[in-house]
Amino acid sequence: HYAARVRELRVREVWLSRSRGLVFVLALLCGFIGLNSTDVAVAWYLLAGVLFACFVSVAGMHEAALRRRKTLEMRAELQRQQRARFQRAWAEVPVPSIEVPLDQQPVANDLDLFGSGSLYHWLCRARTAGGKQRLRDWLLYPGEPDELDDRQAAVQALADDHQRLDDLELHGRLLAKSDIGPDDLIAWAESPPWYTPRTALRWTICGLTLAMILIPTLILLRVLPAGWTLVVLGQVVVHVIVNAFFVGGVHDLFNRITAGKNELVHYTRLFEMVDGLPDQPPLLGQLKSEMATGGRDFRTVLHHLQRIMKWASGRRSSVWGVPYV
Repeated sequence: HYAARVRELRVREVWLSRSRGLVFVLALLCGFIGLNSTDVAVAWYLLAGVLFACFVSVAGMHEAALRRRKTLEMRAELQRQQRARFQRAWAEVPVPSIEVPLDQQPVANDLDLFGSGSLYHWLCRARTAGGKQRLRDWLLYPGEPDELDDRQAAVQALADDHQRLDDLELHGRLLAKSDIGPDDLIAWAESPPWYTPRTALRWTICGLTLAMILIPTLILLRVLPAGWTLVVLGQVVVHVIVNAFFVGGVHDLFNRITAGKNELVHYTRLFEMVDGLPDQPPLLGQLKSEMATGGRDFRTVLHHLQRIMKWASGRRSSVWGVPYV
């Protein structure tokens, strides 16, 4: 099923890629005609703007199709690994990398708890560092009888929920592909804000950005005379100076939080799946209750942060890279 969907998306990607290039060329052509036109320049500019909006729309659909195809390929790969696990075809199931504490290595080696074909290799579908460490500790260190009963009841309750388990593994794997772990995100979230209290700086940057968009637009529409081009050049100089002071720190901050907007998407999806767990047995209910601590809904907070990071990720986009700079 997933392989068939991947083939369909590959065909769609080809058409979207060709359409994207064609619409972009037409937008450039209309803009060039407008620059060399005297009577109907505004009409050509409007047409170029409409075509550019179409280009952005098609480019967005193209990038969405690419992401969807990669996700389906990963789902197919996870299903192949599950089949290989049931068939004990260990060469087709990646061995989870995990560090075993020195004091536990003799017992772990005697019982073949870790390594190829081991109990850990058989059980572990965790993908994040925290998940793999938690399973390691459950295998190495004894738990209290009541705690073990709670774990077994939770496992039994989730054992047949194949779609949820597949989704958990998928988003865990997508998170594990990133070099950014939760520690940096948590450290940033708990640090005092720097930018928000500086009201004068915020208004200055907003004003400069608005002027950088508005004045060149008015010049192109011939509302302002060509002499205002010198003002635009002055704006560029001011922006370069402002960027020299602030942009490095801003981008370092973005990189500390996430390598892109997708990590936050996967965190949010994982939290939503946890929030959707049944209230019983008690261990699952406890996980759900921990999602509500702090008095604010995690969806609102994370979706707000996602919007900010979506704009920030424009610097890596094939569409918005140049306008972002």
